Amino acid sequence: MNIIGNRLNLMRFRWNLGFKSYVLCMKMWILVICGVFCGLVFYLLGRFAHVLGFHFSSRYLQLLVSFLFLLLILSVQVLPFLWDVKLVSVLGTLGSWLFILVVVLAVLMGIEQLISFVLLKFAIWPSVLKTCITIGIFCVIFGIGFFNAFSTKVTEVTLSSQKISHPVRILFVADLHVDDVISTWHLHTLKREISSLHPDVLLFGGDFFNTTNPQYVQYYSVLKDLTIPMFGVGGNHDHGSHRGNKDSGILQRLQTFVNITLLDQETSWIVLEDLWIQLLGVMDKWQRAKYHFDTPQDLLSQKAFSSDLFTILLTHQPIALEKLEDFPIDLELAGHVHRGQIYGVRELAAWLNDYGYGWFERDGKWAFVTQGIGTWGLPLRLGSRSEIVVIDLLPNE
Repeated sequence: MNIIGNRLNLMRFRWNLGFKSYVLCMKMWILVICGVFCGLVFYLLGRFAHVLGFHFSSRYLQLLVSFLFLLLILSVQVLPFLWDVKLVSVLGTLGSWLFILVVVLAVLMGIEQLISFVLLKFAIWPSVLKTCITIGIFCVIFGIGFFNAFSTKVTEVTLSSQKISHPVRILFVADLHVDDVISTWHLHTLKREISSLHPDVLLFGGDFFNTTNPQYVQYYSVLKDLTIPMFGVGGNHDHGSHRGNKDSGILQRLQTFVNITLLDQETSWIVLEDLWIQLLGVMDKWQRAKYHFDTPQDLLSQKAFSSDLFTILLTHQPIALEKLEDFPIDLELAGHVHRGQIYGVRELAAWLNDYGYGWFERDGKWAFVTQGIGTWGLPLRLGSRSEIVVIDLLPNE
């Protein structure tokens, strides 16, 4: 017994040491990012002040303004630990939009530099022409981005199985990221699509909220009068796993507020007449780490479920189907990746996760990873699209 106890203590020590090292590295990385971002703000302030005919009296004043600007932007993450919720809500929203402003100015500056290079190369000098071209390209880029973010497409797919006795329509959505910036837009869109598509069940793939502010629960009142069964799993933003936000129990509040059944490490069933569909939910990977589960297989091995029923696995982060080969799962539904949301990040996101976007099949098991309906950070998409997924399950005749 002493040997076992010593080994357990050694394992705990190693895990704590590894976790503390990880936290230290993350803090160092955040400091580097903040330094780079402050430098970007410093440069942009100087350039646009010059364009507007304003000059800082000293570089120190410009640096101070840049630092204060950075503090306001970071308030969206720091202030929840310090002050009243209402104040946090206001300053957090301000911080989010200031971040958007900096990114917009950076893009605008890049376009302006490119246009200046082209006009100089071809000896075309009119500044009015340069300004018009810059604003025109900027409006096109961000117009497409906002359209993709707020014009939701419906992806319809069909899947046949011998375990299905009659047609079932599932509506799947993930990554709403509800907060003060993007409050109920996507929720109203979701409700309109439910009214027109007439699904039998509504499934959520996590990240109901952007942060764990309990006030955000009230935005889901849009869905309170729905009569179809609703099931979901939490995401990293919901559990407070995103950048150290506190876990405020927001999912438990949501569950009672709109009658959503949450399946983090739970099993449930959809009963439609004589057809039973089995639902499994697993924690997101940050929650798994919190409870010392190394892999999703560790969680699934603790579950008891029937192999005779059509089984759907709800997970926030995608899980490669080869990791599920020992479990009788027919369909996996996941979100989280956003398809990268913008070009460049799209390829990186696919590389960092088991799957990026779309349908995947292996040995009779299927997985679908959605682009998500909402956005994180900037409310725009380039190279991806806001999405609701409709899955029609049909008997295999």
